[in-house]
Amino acid sequence: MTVVVEGLILDDWHVTTDAGGSPMPCLGLTLDLPEGCRLMGGARIDADSTHMDPATGAVEASGRFRMTQDVWLTCSQGTHEMSGTVQFQACDAERCLPPRAFEFTESIVVR
Repeated sequence: MTVVVEGLILDDWHVTTDAGGSPMPCLGLTLDLPEGCRLMGGARIDADSTHMDPATGAVEASGRFRMTQDVWLTCSQGTHEMSGTVQFQACDAERCLPPRAFEFTESIVVR
């Protein structure tokens, strides 16, 4: 199974996808999986536009983004609940908004 989060970063704004050693909060996905299920590698992020800030080494994304995380469904058959959190901090050229987190819960069916 693949968990997909898509979003649109407004014009003149960006989010950090890789802090490069800086203290900036990064776009991220945390999942609470049913017992027996496990993550397959790390989350992947694709965006319309990315660039590295030469001052901080951080990678910044703008435009549409798509974050994907593969999950190995080795849990028992039946309906299970999966919850998670998407974290990010939006910045423009002058300021950064406070970090935000959005929680979600979904049912998954294993056959």
